[in-house]
Amino acid sequence: MINGTVEVKKPNEDWKPLSPKDGVPPGSRVRTSADGEADILVAEKSAIRLKPGTEIEITQNQSVNGSAKVHVSITSGRLLNRFDGMPKGSEYRVTSPSAVAGIRGTQFEIAADPAQTSVRVLKGKVAVENSSGSIEVGERKGTKVAAGQAPTTPQELMQNEIDDLLECNMLNFDVVLKKTRRIATIAEMRNITMPIELFMTQNGRYPASLEEAKLGNQTDNWGSRYRYEVTDNGKGYVIISNGEDRRPNTDDDMEYRP
Repeated sequence: MINGTVEVKKPNEDWKPLSPKDGVPPGSRVRTSADGEADILVAEKSAIRLKPGTEIEITQNQSVNGSAKVHVSITSGRLLNRFDGMPKGSEYRVTSPSAVAGIRGTQFEIAADPAQTSVRVLKGKVAVENSSGSIEVGERKGTKVAAGQAPTTPQELMQNEIDDLLECNMLNFDVVLKKTRRIATIAEMRNITMPIELFMTQNGRYPASLEEAKLGNQTDNWGSRYRYEVTDNGKGYVIISNGEDRRPNTDDDMEYRP
């Protein structure tokens, strides 16, 4: 979902409008204007929503052996988070100018500016810390962290605050995630072509497998390893995702042919 003005700055590129087809690789910055909002897939069953006037950097976003490691830095604005059922061993961390929030499987909001960070939790628990102290924030509670000060004792949220956070659990959020996963997978398959083309330049042929191109551990946004086939008598190739059902050779398979 992209509404209003949203821009992305990928590594070694300038700022440009973010489109629904764009992938957002690690090292990318994303910012929304006063009328902009954007949903970004960051892990299996996990997404973030940038509210108007927000700027973030995705510093890490990877899946290793089924576990996700996601690190996001927020410079300013408001970020809604939905991380449901993250696999064992997964790690999600949000860094702001005055605090670090670490979670496992939760729905929460973090809002930040240079002077203060606030964390409000709808579901699950969030560990909030900085150099002055740390605290755990439980469901329907919130804390504030001023620059150079320890997090405040968590306070119960008012009903209007809880209602505000229900956006994290929107009924159509799963639909957004499905669409975003497909877009992100297409972008990743496109990125995989770069080392494959480099292999071709160095060896005069395409690799026989992703393992030969040192891409054997690459997985799609549903946690399945990509499939790869050399085509056209060695003159081309195709990269294949098993899709949402994680089974090969079914209707939701996704192919990318350069």
